[in-house]
Amino acid sequence: MADLIKVGMADYKVGRSPSTLISYGLGSCIGVSLYDPLRKVGGLLHIMLPDSTQAQVR
Repeated sequence: MADLIKVGMADYKVGRSPSTLISYGLGSCIGVSLYDPLRKVGGLLHIMLPDSTQAQVR
């Protein structure tokens, strides 16, 4: 059975087939994934966006 690799908020992980990369609660964040089909290696990045209430409007 394949391993399940969990990627948390503001986190990144790399895995090799047959492992599965998964992220819960992506919501308004950004997810970036990369995969090399020759080496069967992939990565998943979960980027948290800044809080817009902290921005100063001029």
